[in-house]
Amino acid sequence: MVVALSATPVLAAQVPAASKTPTPALDYPTAARFLEQATFGPTAKDIAALQKTGFTGWFAQQLKAPISKFPNPPRNQGLNFAESVFIDNAMNGQDQLRQRMAFTLGQIWVVSGVSESVQAMMPFEQLLQNDAFVNYRQIMQDITLTVTMGEYLNMINNQKADPSAGTSPNENYAREIMQLFTIGTVMLNNDGSLQTDSNGNPIPTYDETTIQTLARVFTGWTYPSPKHRERDFNPYPFPMVVNESEHDTDAKTLFGNNLPAGQTAQQDLQQALDILFNHQNVPPFVALRVIQHFVSSNPSPAYISRIASVFIDNGSGVRGDMGAVIEAALTDPEARAGDDDIAEQVPTGGHLREPVLYTTGILRALGAQVGSRNQLSYFIGNMGQDLLAPGTVFNYYTPFYQIPQTTLTGPEFQLLTPATAIIRANFLDNVIFDGLGKDTKVDLKPFIKMASDVPTLMNAVDLAFTRGQMPDTMKDTIIAALNTTSSPTQRAQMAIYLTATSGFYQVEH
Repeated sequence: MVVALSATPVLAAQVPAASKTPTPALDYPTAARFLEQATFGPTAKDIAALQKTGFTGWFAQQLKAPISKFPNPPRNQGLNFAESVFIDNAMNGQDQLRQRMAFTLGQIWVVSGVSESVQAMMPFEQLLQNDAFVNYRQIMQDITLTVTMGEYLNMINNQKADPSAGTSPNENYAREIMQLFTIGTVMLNNDGSLQTDSNGNPIPTYDETTIQTLARVFTGWTYPSPKHRERDFNPYPFPMVVNESEHDTDAKTLFGNNLPAGQTAQQDLQQALDILFNHQNVPPFVALRVIQHFVSSNPSPAYISRIASVFIDNGSGVRGDMGAVIEAALTDPEARAGDDDIAEQVPTGGHLREPVLYTTGILRALGAQVGSRNQLSYFIGNMGQDLLAPGTVFNYYTPFYQIPQTTLTGPEFQLLTPATAIIRANFLDNVIFDGLGKDTKVDLKPFIKMASDVPTLMNAVDLAFTRGQMPDTMKDTIIAALNTTSSPTQRAQMAIYLTATSGFYQVEH
């Protein structure tokens, strides 16, 4: 069903005076849907701006937008300080695409506040922000050398083998940089499909010898020296440095490539990262994860192949350009299919809004005011996603989680249980009735003012939350519920609650 909307549709949270405006570059549903995918949630102001600029202008603005900051935490602060800053940035930062890309990178290159301090997490989050649009090869190097990752996956103070003591290099980072950060465990075609041997079995990308060799590469790195010995020195914003006496300088062979004997730790690192970066699995590996986090849990092989091809060559002969990759993923025909006609969307497209995006999407739609001391991570954690503190290096959920009793992949559904489904609804109850703490303010007055006219109220809620594309049967059902009360406040509360707890809203189409 094509929804007819004026060039300047009205969101209840921001009601402008009527004006004559030129035909926008994008219609309202297209702009709103794009921002659902590319940001932490559409706002009335951002939708109107995108309608004017179009996609090309919007990407140009996002590349230049001021980078949101993660300041050094005050003394005696816990992880909740970093979580509050994260949400403050997500709600208020102009660099929405950069932040979403950083959030995605942080779910690929996982570190966790479960074992890392707030002092370690804040610089790591800032690095993700800074590197969101740079080359993937640069991301690989920058993250590898962070003290935070060095601690989390045991690369820091990793020593060469000592036969007399019976010790060997720690293999943790060597394993995870391959399995989780770059190439995965099985060989892939460019469209993400598995390569198989003559017996139909997936072909492994590496074996234990590969892990052991790469572990030898990652020896000799330590804390920034010598300042790390000073009592008040914070090492986390600085990269690790080399202690050459602990680096394995013997010859190494990695994926058929020779690393000569006598190389420094830096030379071995650079060569090994180059080898991984140029592995054929990296383009489809990265393409799948970017598409899943922004657009669809079940992209077609053709969609994956197109984005992988942009990773291979951005059009100027450059491999790994993440700015080009994310723009291609968001403007791909499969991503944009059915923007202004929901019936034309890919039937298996979209994805469940994970707790962070569910929370920010609702609050941005309502024009909520959120400050740096907000308590929203408490609600997000109750919904199953401990912000900045995934339980393991495997992230909050796996990219390959299959929704029970279906053949569909749905990574975020791994967090959805009967209990967390109820907690999601309880969160809306807090939004509407009980409040979200002193640093988060939600004002429903714009909706309440129009609630004497139920169809007008529902149109406003539809625009704010479902792009003006709410199915007629759903809208009629909610209108019937609203007509059971004459209270404008109750009507507004009920309309928002029933819309934002619906499956139609919770699954981003």
